[in-house]
Amino acid sequence: MTMMAFRILLLTTITYCTLFPLYGQAPQIQFEQFVHGTANLTGSYFYDVEEDHRGFIWIGGRPGLQRFDGTRFKLYNDKLSNVDVKALTLDSRGMLWISTRYGLNILDPATEEVTSFFHHADDSTSLSHNEVEPVLEAIDSGIFWVGSNDGLNKFNIDSRKVQRYYDRGESRSTDENKYYVIIQDVHDEASLWLGASHGLKKFNKSTGHFTRIPLPVNPTGLEQSVLGLYQDPTGYLYVGIAESNAVWRYDPMNKMWKAYAVESRKSLSPHRERGTYDFIPIAEHEVWVSMVPAIGTLNLESGQSSWIELDAQESGNALPSAVRHLFIDSRGHLWLPSLQGISRSVAPVITAQYDPSGVIITSVVIGEQVKHITPIESPNTIHLPYDQDRIGIEFSLINPSDRANVAYEYRLLGKSNAWSQIDTGYIVFDKIRAGLYQLELRGREVGKPWSQITATPLEMQSVWWQSPWLIALLLGGAGAIVLGFIITRRRHLRREQALTMTYERNLAEVQMEALRAQMNPHFLFNTMNSINHYILKNEAEAASTYLTKFSRLIRLVLQNSRSNTVKLADELEALRLYIEIEKLRFDTDYELFIGENVNLEKINVPPMMLQPYVENAIWHGLMHKTDDRKLSISVTRDDHYLNIIIKDNGIGRKAAKQYQQLNGRKKSYGMQITRDRIGLVNHLYAAKTDIEIIDVVNHRGEAAGTEIVISMPVVA
Repeated sequence: MTMMAFRILLLTTITYCTLFPLYGQAPQIQFEQFVHGTANLTGSYFYDVEEDHRGFIWIGGRPGLQRFDGTRFKLYNDKLSNVDVKALTLDSRGMLWISTRYGLNILDPATEEVTSFFHHADDSTSLSHNEVEPVLEAIDSGIFWVGSNDGLNKFNIDSRKVQRYYDRGESRSTDENKYYVIIQDVHDEASLWLGASHGLKKFNKSTGHFTRIPLPVNPTGLEQSVLGLYQDPTGYLYVGIAESNAVWRYDPMNKMWKAYAVESRKSLSPHRERGTYDFIPIAEHEVWVSMVPAIGTLNLESGQSSWIELDAQESGNALPSAVRHLFIDSRGHLWLPSLQGISRSVAPVITAQYDPSGVIITSVVIGEQVKHITPIESPNTIHLPYDQDRIGIEFSLINPSDRANVAYEYRLLGKSNAWSQIDTGYIVFDKIRAGLYQLELRGREVGKPWSQITATPLEMQSVWWQSPWLIALLLGGAGAIVLGFIITRRRHLRREQALTMTYERNLAEVQMEALRAQMNPHFLFNTMNSINHYILKNEAEAASTYLTKFSRLIRLVLQNSRSNTVKLADELEALRLYIEIEKLRFDTDYELFIGENVNLEKINVPPMMLQPYVENAIWHGLMHKTDDRKLSISVTRDDHYLNIIIKDNGIGRKAAKQYQQLNGRKKSYGMQITRDRIGLVNHLYAAKTDIEIIDVVNHRGEAAGTEIVISMPVVA
């Protein structure tokens, strides 16, 4: 008897399959769509949704981790081990577990601190594999079960140690040990149910033994993946099987299977992600089910169901067709993360107790300065300088059910005790006297109770010369100092004029010196050698291309050097020509990103300001690498500031300096000259341009390149 025949006979013996039709009237649900760019959302590929104890919604997907406060999304990728987030899990302590394609991360939403864990080949107490997905908090305090691409992990949060478990002893086959879902058995604390790439398994936590449960369907001749699991209070196990058009129920006591077959007008249209992925209980005998390409509700007693087929072209509902996981937040809204964006039901799909979250302050505008509040809590005190008597406060109710129907009230204690009502989350205070105030905010959805009051101290600083004793002293001595003031003023004006002329001369000298630093003889010599090389090799076309680009660059540099500022478009064009010339000699991939709100024709910058940093990245960072040279330049605008990031994946500053010392190279003054120019521009125009140099390291702490961050005011 063949193995296949034996398996069929075994299933015939131990299972009894009954098909319940699941097709019914589709629920009438309206969804709000979030796509890339909507409310600051980044990316389109999303896999999972979670809600923390404060009411913030967290989204995980291929663009990384994002938080939704009810108004906008915020990206949290700086501290993650990897930006391909596979799953999110909130534990009983309020910590958010972030499973990625490379490493496991734990985020504290209150402090935004992240701790990462990895697989290490020489450490048996580390994760069994770097790609992880399901996380289950065990009944035992401090124990978490983590499924990976190669093994099951028992994670002790206190000791930060892992105990690994593999099916089939020491074989450790990746195909045998890849897990998609883990749930606790409702009747047996010692047992876990595992959805794996090779079927359904029951795991004994005490013995470490795996028991394989034969599946009722096997269309491909191989064990199918189990993608979703749910166990009802009676002990029945509901199983989502890849490539199956049914929801399967397994009775662990009698080892019997029953199938709820889906029968729609097309039996659910074919889809490459086909299968049942998720179950969300909403009542004692009712669950929401994600069965790609559909979602719907299923009554576990009667087998009746209603479905929304996620096929925009056929059904006209414009919903994404690859929804794997479902999530219902504390207000009863259904969230659908998918490969085409995120959807949220406009109205709750279940009745939830309304518990309004507080109001958070998201930004403070003082004069022309915008300060974004990064902590989740409101700032301790807002300080208003004495020379700024206008302040704007932006705030939001955390994750409201209906963002369009939210009302707010505020009062500034110390100025007025009366509440003032507004419909938007933005208020402006003008002409505030010096002193200490308290700003109180609260919000509510229409017809719902007010949230708790958010109180924030606001201090208007006083100026020393407004003191009464000083005013009297100044009035008494005013007549005696008039003459001295006139003389001093004239001298001051003459010194200021002389100083201004000196600065302008220095600025012109630095500009010329910077120009010479960019087009130095060393660069010209290498360029001529490259052209000569192509000519000697009879590569006339390459030599012509090189010479054409070089001549265009020289012409553009000379043209730009005639003015103190040039259009950003001209500066980037000169930079592009320079990079392409260098690329002919050194194979380097480069990427230029321009933000949507950056108008290249209306923004001016000092000429040849970026070239020294790019030259430094190529010659000192990338030249010493043998392959995979990458250079990226990003230009974005944040309100009144232009942000430019120049990043390479070279050998780093420390190693470059060592090469320079070994080869006896002379020190390059291009970057220092550029800093001097910027210093003079800041002084002459009362501007503030900041330059930050960051040494990039990988997860092992090794040098992985250099990043230059330039922040400068927008000059039109």
